[in-house]
Amino acid sequence: MKELILIIEDEIEISNDLEKFLRLSGYDTVTARSGEDALKLLEKNIPDLIISDILVPGIDGYELLKRMQASPETAAVPFLFLSAKSNKIDVREAMNLGADDFITKPYDIDELLNTIKVRLEKKQRRESHLTKKIENLQINLRKTMPHEIRTPLNVILGFSEFLLKNNKKIQDSDALDMVYNIHLSGQRLQRTFENYLLYANLELVAATQSEKTKYNKYKTFMADVFIRDVAVSKASEFERADDLQLDLIDATVKIYEDHFRKLVDEILDNSFKFSNPGDKVNIKSSMDGDRFIMIVRDVGRGMTEEQLSKSGDFVQFDRKIYEQQGTGLGLSIVKKITMIYNGEFEITSSPEHFTEVIIKLFGTEGLG
Repeated sequence: MKELILIIEDEIEISNDLEKFLRLSGYDTVTARSGEDALKLLEKNIPDLIISDILVPGIDGYELLKRMQASPETAAVPFLFLSAKSNKIDVREAMNLGADDFITKPYDIDELLNTIKVRLEKKQRRESHLTKKIENLQINLRKTMPHEIRTPLNVILGFSEFLLKNNKKIQDSDALDMVYNIHLSGQRLQRTFENYLLYANLELVAATQSEKTKYNKYKTFMADVFIRDVAVSKASEFERADDLQLDLIDATVKIYEDHFRKLVDEILDNSFKFSNPGDKVNIKSSMDGDRFIMIVRDVGRGMTEEQLSKSGDFVQFDRKIYEQQGTGLGLSIVKKITMIYNGEFEITSSPEHFTEVIIKLFGTEGLG
């Protein structure tokens, strides 16, 4: 199947030449004479690449690119500007908006064709990588989801049915224990579904530049208080308040509060889940220039080099040996959040000794 290129050009002679050269080179083409016409065509069919002039009637090339970047359906389509406007300000504006390349008129057809080829090959590699990643995620989801749904459902249905059939015979203390287990299982199911919904939303944000820009304007103030609240709550959840060690500084971190809370929560959930009562879980924060650094270290099971390379791929390791809960989605969420805010994520570990997670985000010390 031939790749489709959308040409947005109001000068008929130029658009006709482009159509002729591209079709002779093995591409299918469709042409729009204005920004509005282009948007209508995009509603019907998403092209593989777009070539647009800047000065077209109605919605100009810049505004059209902004709208495309804001839409998940078109944000990943390679966008080339072909324009007589060639000063540095125009080129910089185009690239800042997310254009893949800028070619000036009059253009060299060989240069244009080579640019198109390179951009389409890059798009194909990206799509192949994404397809492979999705296939791996699907495999891992099929392995983990049945367990993560059936186990709590069995508890909920089993205990609730027993209570309904034997409510007059059960002692209050036994009934309370069953209700408590039903509640815990309900929380487990809720966390599973909320994590999948959150991950889907994070994928959307990561793929849309306008969404990333919006979230990068948020800040979390008093990070030390914020981390302490999440950490104390998580330690209490695992009944391990004495295992928690905190060494935190006051800082402002450039991240949306809900995302920061989730990031800290998921890292600590893994730390407590994969270490034993009595083993310390240490959280330390610091500033290095404009980088806020948070280090979470636990003395627990640890991971091998192979497991580290697969962390964040919806994989839960050694499920047959260790029967802890989880889908392995937590680290995927942490990595995705860190990426959205142009941060750094690193894990170091030694089997049966320790695991250390390092997160680096932009921030300022104190209230900033």
